[in-house]
Amino acid sequence: MNDTDTKAPNISIETPGNDRRVVSLSKRVTTIGSRISSHIRLPGREILPDHACILYKLGRYQLKNLTGRDSITLNKKPVISHAVLADGDSLRIGNSVLRFNASIEPNAADRSNSGTNSNDSSELQRLFSSVVDVFSELLSENDHERVAGKLVRILAAMMRCDGVRLMRKNPHDGSTNAMCVFPPGAPPDRFSITALNMAEKQMHTVLVSDIDPGTQMPVEESMAIKDIRSILCAPLQNENDGAPGFLYLDRLRGHEPFNDRDREVFEKLRRLFSSLLINAARKQNQARSICQLQEQSLAHERDGLVYQSQSMRAVHIQALQVAERNVPVMVCGETGTGKEILARLIHRKSRRHTNPFIAVNCGAIPGELMESEFFGHVKGSFTGAQNDKPGLLQSANKGTLFLDEISEMPQCLQVKLLRAIQEREVVPVGASTPVPVDIRIIAASNVNLEKRVEEGRFRRDLYFRLNVITLDLPPLRNRDRDVLLLAGHFITLYAQQYGMQVKSFSRAAEKAILAYSWPGNVRELQNCMQRVSVLCSSTVIALEDLALPDAPGYSDHCETMKQAREQAERQVIHQALKKAGGNICLAAQILDIDRTVLTRLLQKLNISAQEYKRIEREHTENPSEK
Repeated sequence: MNDTDTKAPNISIETPGNDRRVVSLSKRVTTIGSRISSHIRLPGREILPDHACILYKLGRYQLKNLTGRDSITLNKKPVISHAVLADGDSLRIGNSVLRFNASIEPNAADRSNSGTNSNDSSELQRLFSSVVDVFSELLSENDHERVAGKLVRILAAMMRCDGVRLMRKNPHDGSTNAMCVFPPGAPPDRFSITALNMAEKQMHTVLVSDIDPGTQMPVEESMAIKDIRSILCAPLQNENDGAPGFLYLDRLRGHEPFNDRDREVFEKLRRLFSSLLINAARKQNQARSICQLQEQSLAHERDGLVYQSQSMRAVHIQALQVAERNVPVMVCGETGTGKEILARLIHRKSRRHTNPFIAVNCGAIPGELMESEFFGHVKGSFTGAQNDKPGLLQSANKGTLFLDEISEMPQCLQVKLLRAIQEREVVPVGASTPVPVDIRIIAASNVNLEKRVEEGRFRRDLYFRLNVITLDLPPLRNRDRDVLLLAGHFITLYAQQYGMQVKSFSRAAEKAILAYSWPGNVRELQNCMQRVSVLCSSTVIALEDLALPDAPGYSDHCETMKQAREQAERQVIHQALKKAGGNICLAAQILDIDRTVLTRLLQKLNISAQEYKRIEREHTENPSEK
């Protein structure tokens, strides 16, 4: 970040070998250290990655020593913590010499003119840039407290004051408290009741100062006691035009007081800040309402399961029957049928519901880490074991351990798991004393475990230990019209989540949803409905909005040769993309057409290859994902 413009505040640097350069101090924080990303990178083995920084705060440039030791000198005097920089100050850090060059007066808050008036164009540009960045960030923020914290910080920099407070008045007893204070160490009770009352009465910014008492408000005795020189106080508006709070600024003795120009600027800022706080409050209330709607929606479901088919009803009844019994359960079903959801239902309905539910995908843990992850380890048991760590079985003590894709567990670990189940104890890696555990195990698999047993890939004794009760989740294609019920449920859920209008399905879309085989089951349906909720701009979801691969039933809606041709093209393109995993070049080869021709067809038919790439990536990264 070299900059030879010496008109702006800058640091001139001279390093060993007579290497000289100038770095402009255009950022609020300028980092100094050995990192490549440091704004000022210095050579030398004694230079730490984060050695120091120069901070612009309240109109001053401050040097902060981040090492905590005597490693920096300012004008030949050591700087252990921090120091305010003045024009011409000389710093020595390691073997490098840095000189601070200020083109503006460093203590701008102490000038006779307003702290908001700077004649230096680069300083105005810096301040304007930081304000724009903060406001852009705040517009997307929905946490009211975070918005308030950021507002008081930027206000302190803009108005160059000693303290900023966001005040709130209690509607019950009339007391006033500081909800947000900057800087954090400033006393929260350092405020004037007179200024707050006048601001609430006049409903605009008021100025209190210890000068010119003939034209301004009288000074309270408490101001003198608290060393307050000058105050700006402004009411904050809410949507109902009330005064829920105040923005309160002060400058202490030794600094120039606020003046009428400061008051004019602050009056405009308080309107802007009111709008930003109202915007954040609206988003926060909307998010809270959405959560309440979702909770109400879940309350109408059958213990979190959405169905009307007899096959799912039978599974639900079985799950409730076994929940109270402390027996191992094996949940079987294709990928995406909701095995973990059923396991969580069993846990919630059991006597263990107040204790942990630990879910682990046996196929997602590296083999060399499995023993430590499942059974824990003691300090020093292997390289990197710096502390004792409880395993998953210990973490699930008194609760439920859900072993997803149990078929992927290595046989060496199967033996230790079987022993842990039989003995009700585990031995952490490197330990000699067993640790007792009381857990209920629910296992899940999307492959035929009996076949794995016959092939010698899964221990028979462990299989019988886990497979006491078997619950078979039916695939979505065998659940009658549950698919439409689930599709409507997900559309409503995402409409609430994203704050949009609930959409309905066209008859053609409903037929396509019912006709499609849904190889990814409920998970694929949920992903499809989420995509449609975001991308469909109409209130009615049409057939083409679904973009279902290999979806039969299109021929019922072809009235012209052009529609029939487009339908045929769409079907063979879906099949090719599915085989190619979303790779357009490979799909073009399968279709025996040029890649550019296929690209034009994808645009014409509004088909996206990204969904196929995502599905292929999910299967590649986690082929056993339920």
